[in-house]
Amino acid sequence: MRLYAALCTALYCACVGLQGAGVNVVGPAGPSLASKLRTDVSSVGSILSAEGAGAAAGALLIPLLLGRLPGHIVLCVLSASIGVSLFGVWLCGSIREVTILYFAVGGLLGSFSGCANTLLAWLHAGRNLGPWVNLVNACFGLGSGGVPLLFVAAERRLGDGLRVFPALGLAAAGVALSAACLPSPPRPKDAKGGGGGGGGGRGRTWVVVGPLMVVLALGVGSEIAFGAWCYEYATARVGMPPTEAAYLTAVYWSSFTCGRLGAVPLAAALPPEGLLLPSLVLEVASALLVLCDPSSERVLWAATVGAGVGVCALYSNVMSLLAGHGLMSAPIVSAMQFACSLGHMTLPNLVALVMRHTSLGHESLFVVLAAANAACLVLVAAVSLHLRRRYKSAPPAALFDAGAKQV
Repeated sequence: MRLYAALCTALYCACVGLQGAGVNVVGPAGPSLASKLRTDVSSVGSILSAEGAGAAAGALLIPLLLGRLPGHIVLCVLSASIGVSLFGVWLCGSIREVTILYFAVGGLLGSFSGCANTLLAWLHAGRNLGPWVNLVNACFGLGSGGVPLLFVAAERRLGDGLRVFPALGLAAAGVALSAACLPSPPRPKDAKGGGGGGGGGRGRTWVVVGPLMVVLALGVGSEIAFGAWCYEYATARVGMPPTEAAYLTAVYWSSFTCGRLGAVPLAAALPPEGLLLPSLVLEVASALLVLCDPSSERVLWAATVGAGVGVCALYSNVMSLLAGHGLMSAPIVSAMQFACSLGHMTLPNLVALVMRHTSLGHESLFVVLAAANAACLVLVAAVSLHLRRRYKSAPPAALFDAGAKQV
């Protein structure tokens, strides 16, 4: 049983890592894509918006897919489809074709990561899920941080960095094969139900859940926007060589990953608010630091590490915060994925719009990030105060115990 749980958890790690690579390959590959397709680099924002829109649509399919098919069969089919789609990106001849195909990639990835997280909750039902969520979702940073290095390697060894797309397609095929070889975890008896969650009624529940969905949209949107635009900022505004800018992107996702791995033991000892609030303060401070000296390479490196660590705790600990107060349910899990996709769809493109239509130039990235994360900080603080007044929180060691069967 322990071996089976370990293998399944490793599979879900691979799923989330593939999601990170598939989403964030657009950042380092964006200038090369724009050059190949003879378009402006700011049009890369439309690719990210299409991917986010697709992910939002895919998130809505999670309850339907897992309600009708075995979980690992769903992962196998989705992973194989992702592989074919990523291979197709390499063959595209126009920005319109890439945008349409990345809408499909986004839909597949949106269902893919949501299903993996839901199956993780089923696998570890009745236990403290917080550390497991942090561990599995740390692999998003591994995939995101590894893909710029893979892009640089393809550029140097093969003369075409865009060959990273078929390479990711092969990786997706491997994940599909692994999912096909493992039996699915058992579905909890009430997993098909909406699951009420505690908290004194639907109205009061959404007073808490609504602001946290906004936090997820803004926070995940900021995460993706930084990963997508820091390469362009480093080369065009700071004057870094392309290879060094790719390393900067890798450092961002490495900081994200290390921060999330560090949050695994902390999640068992601290309440979610104890991780969320300091992380958001660090995120805001990192953006403001760059705005104080926009052309400094040292400041950019320091802010990149701070931004990666700052954003790492968001998704996992919002889940823990909801579950610790008995507010997790299947519709809320789907809403979380939808909110993440909405932010993913809007914030990277918002950076491009502000960059194109204002005098801020490349500093638009950090203006948007500072504003978005400041809003997140205010909302998390307000929700935390509300929960302390209205609900009796479960102790950290019992997080997800009350809500695990409702996921």
